[in-house]
Amino acid sequence: MKTLIQKRKGLFSLLSAVYLLLILCFTIPIKQRAIELPGGISSIAAEIKITDKKNSEEFYSIYILDYKNPTLFQLFTARLSKETRVYKPVKTADKLAFKRGSLYEELSYQYSLITAYQKASLIDQTISIDYDLKGFTIIDNTNKDLKIADLVVKVDGQNTTTFTLSTLADYLRDKQEAQLEILRDEKLKQITITKGEDGLFGISLLPFYIINEAAPNYKTYYQDDKKVGPSGGLLQTLSIYYTLIEVEHNLIISGTGTIDEYGKVGPIGGIKQKLITANGKVDLFFCPEEHYEEAKAIYDKLSNPTFELVKVGDVDEAILYLS
Repeated sequence: MKTLIQKRKGLFSLLSAVYLLLILCFTIPIKQRAIELPGGISSIAAEIKITDKKNSEEFYSIYILDYKNPTLFQLFTARLSKETRVYKPVKTADKLAFKRGSLYEELSYQYSLITAYQKASLIDQTISIDYDLKGFTIIDNTNKDLKIADLVVKVDGQNTTTFTLSTLADYLRDKQEAQLEILRDEKLKQITITKGEDGLFGISLLPFYIINEAAPNYKTYYQDDKKVGPSGGLLQTLSIYYTLIEVEHNLIISGTGTIDEYGKVGPIGGIKQKLITANGKVDLFFCPEEHYEEAKAIYDKLSNPTFELVKVGDVDEAILYLS
């Protein structure tokens, strides 16, 4: 009897240990790890409406899913899948990351609208856009006196509206110290910045525009969704442009890539997961030239890809391809 009780006690201890291990695997988050995996596509037509125009339903942005602090079980299964990426995220507060992402999205739409309206005006002279550079917004920084979304309106007493991004960078490159006048919460502040030991000021700036008037008028709704960031810039620009000139292609067109105010397409993250997401959902995928070699290698491994992969360096190349 004693031996039987001891055996059962041993079995109970073993089952308890297994149960505890399962609880740990399924509930305890693994900090400083994140999982990136395929998501879905989202119609850009829902994010902006242009007055008296039928919004193009052909253009879709691609989003991927991102899980921070996964459980041990989620981490294990993610490593077994070829469709996911496990990585160590940069330490950033969630609120700050969302604020930066929202600012990137706002800038992306500014650049998309300016580029699309200007190019559409070459086709139809009734289309126009009037805008002004307001300053340069801080998109990233390591200076404790500055904040994300601070708007730099003067540098050493000079209005930043007299600069381009490249000429401002050239000006600051030769300075060890600079006096900034920034606009924060509609109040002006004077802040002095000094280069660190790495020879940098520790700030990243992007131009911030005010659109005064556009014909036809438009209304944006992108603020209402939960997506943030600039990676939809190229597709936003194409959607607005083809809505303005009222041309259809009878395709489901997607892709990825940032856009600047000159129409240049820039790099993004998560290209592998975006390509996997696109397969079976779209007919055409525009890819920034910086990612094309990586994207082509992934594309060639897809089983029966449903879309064409097209490399673009600027929006004109994408328009030419669709002509």
